[in-house]
Order: sequence, then C-alpha cells, then structure tokens
Amino acid sequence: YFAMLSSTFFINYLPLAPIQILLLNFGSDVPLMSVSTDNVDDSDLQNPSKSNFDRLMSITMIMGAISTIFDFIVFFYFRTFGQEILQSAWFLASVLTEIIIIFSLRSPNFFYKSSKPSLFLGTMAGLTAFGAVFAVYSSSVNRFLGFTPLSFELLAVILGLTLSYFVLSEIVKVILHRIGWLN
Repeated sequence: YFAMLSSTFFINYLPLAPIQILLLNFGSDVPLMSVSTDNVDDSDLQNPSKSNFDRLMSITMIMGAISTIFDFIVFFYFRTFGQEILQSAWFLASVLTEIIIIFSLRSPNFFYKSSKPSLFLGTMAGLTAFGAVFAVYSSSVNRFLGFTPLSFELLAVILGLTLSYFVLSEIVKVILHRIGWLN
C-alpha cells in the first residue's frame, strides 16, 4: 500500500480503483485461507521452531520491502501506458505476486526441495490466478471493473517480474534461513 500511496504523487488518477483494491484483497485472501490445509516438511514436524515476534517482524519488513520494490517497478514501467493499462497490470502483478509468495514462504527450503503443496492450496491458488486473468481479459467483467486487456508483450513483462520476484524472495528466504532467522 505504500507504493500505491506514493504513486499518487506521480500520476493524477488512482493507481487502482476502490473496487479493484477490494477484488485484489479478496483474491489474495482465497489462497491464504487454504494454507491451513497445506503439507508440512518432515523436518518441521520433527523439530518445530519456536515463535519469535521480533524475528517475525524483521522478516516481514524485509519481504515487505522486496514487495514494495517490485510494486514500484511495475508502477514506473506501466505508468506511461495510461490509467486502464496501469490498473490492469498492477492488479494482475499484485495478485500473482501475492499468490507466488505463499509458495515461497511455506517452507524455509528452496521451493523445489519443499514438500508438495496440498491439492487444495494449489487449486485455490490456480483458481485465483485464473480469476485475476479472467477479470482483466473478459470484456463483460473488465468494463465493470475498469480493466483493459493487456497485450502479449505487457503480459510477458508481468510474468517476468512475477518470476523475478519469486526468485529474489527464494534467495532472501534461504539466506535468512542460513543465518538463523528462520530456524
């Protein structure tokens, strides 16, 4: 939200309309609610970690800073394309990065070394991603929400940024784990 607030200094319209923010919040909550069904790594079952509020706040601040950096990248790249393109791109990038961070932070191990996510979590994440894409590309829905379909090139930029966000989050997570912050 810091990036959204800051962006209002650079453009004369809202980077996301109120209905788009509500849809974004709802969309990101769907897969988060299914986390309780997720599979846990065997190592976590054998040696559960103790809660440490200060460490949790530090990790949250670090991952939030990474997220904010990517929000700014999306904003500055798409701001010259106009309101509907920016809103469509930022919405889609936000939903996809909020989904993908769940798969990064569900285990201290690299994604490919973690236990497989539960079927329910994977299904809810997939349905949410599909719903976000549908909201942007469906002519009957996107007019109501103020979105416009993105070109293939712009969609490729969003997917590339989402993948970059995931890779950076994975690297930071593993580093934090190795220095003992996630143990």
